[in-house]
Amino acid sequence: MGQDSIDLIEAMRSAAEKARPITGRGIGYKLFTLGLIPSMTRQDMARVYRLLRIAREQGTIPWEWIVDESRSPERVPTWSDPEAYARCVARSYRRDFWSQQPVRVEVWSEKGTVRGVLAPVLDDYGVTFRVMHGFGSATVVHDVAQDYDGRTLIALYVALQGLTGFVLQWAGPSARLPTLLAMELVTCAVMVIAYRALVRLVERRGASELAFDASTAFASRGALFGAALFCAVYAVLWASGSAHYLGFDGLGGVLFAFGISIAAAFGEEIIVRGGIFRVIEEGFGTLVAVIFSASLFGALHAVNNGATLVSTVSIGLEAGVLLGLAYTATRSLWFPIGIHFGWNFAQYLLPRSTGENGPGIWLVTGGSSPYMGLVTYIAPYVFIAVTAYFIVRNIRRPGAMA
Repeated sequence: MGQDSIDLIEAMRSAAEKARPITGRGIGYKLFTLGLIPSMTRQDMARVYRLLRIAREQGTIPWEWIVDESRSPERVPTWSDPEAYARCVARSYRRDFWSQQPVRVEVWSEKGTVRGVLAPVLDDYGVTFRVMHGFGSATVVHDVAQDYDGRTLIALYVALQGLTGFVLQWAGPSARLPTLLAMELVTCAVMVIAYRALVRLVERRGASELAFDASTAFASRGALFGAALFCAVYAVLWASGSAHYLGFDGLGGVLFAFGISIAAAFGEEIIVRGGIFRVIEEGFGTLVAVIFSASLFGALHAVNNGATLVSTVSIGLEAGVLLGLAYTATRSLWFPIGIHFGWNFAQYLLPRSTGENGPGIWLVTGGSSPYMGLVTYIAPYVFIAVTAYFIVRNIRRPGAMA
């Protein structure tokens, strides 16, 4: 662990000791006001959460100083005997029959939206309900462990399991990752076939923007460019002292990163650029299509975990405009698909902070350089400027065919 991380942990301990109990995000706000982290964005807070977890696991910061108010257990109040009820000013007495059982039972949910459906049964049986919001935080896992009374805990996890979940369960642990990758590739193939068939059926033409003869050239160039663009950002961050090389961390996340990245690239580009962009461009022109599709692209990412107004606007201005112009300049969906894939793939393999996106190959940790936010925006806008030069040859007027 670098000295900058050690210093940041010491600052966390000082802030937590003065304001305990405090949330992890509350620690982030204090560090930000002290100028110890450059922003409250996802990448900076990921580093705060990671170091906070390490500090608590090592005993540097006591667990009880940090609270997680977003994943508190929910349960109808119960008491072990009438005397306990008499000491509480609460609702009517209800005996805790679970105290007489050989095991403890709780229901954990991926989302809180199922609370209303499960509440009648949970209330009837007095079962504890925990909302995990996608995953269990270190605080919740620690609290559950602290509640151990010698009995086995049976946690019934409620989550959405579609076809992918059933297939992965059938495949078994050793084959799940290759199976997931195969399913992602099949999904991409289905999307391409469906798009080409829909264009043929509705528009009575061949989908030249998704022609197979141009797929290899445009997709490969786009992927290389997208990955290079992302790496260029980190090269500047490293040169400015805002990122530090921490060592090689293996190839374990490569298949996972490939599958997730390629599915997102195909799905989002076919829908946003292949569908929405083209329709709007034919009716209102290229400029309106770029602005609208970029705004929509940013809004779609507003639901990302940890998304903020700044991150949403940035994705729209950077990625949304960049990918729209990439399609405009080439009239091929393969080029924005490649850029989208290359950027995402590099992002998963080169996490913005250690462990944020996955195992990774090169691990970096963000610093507090004032240039960090600036250089992150430079590279995408350079490409936008270069791409804009080629648009004058391909500008689309209202009513033009794609």
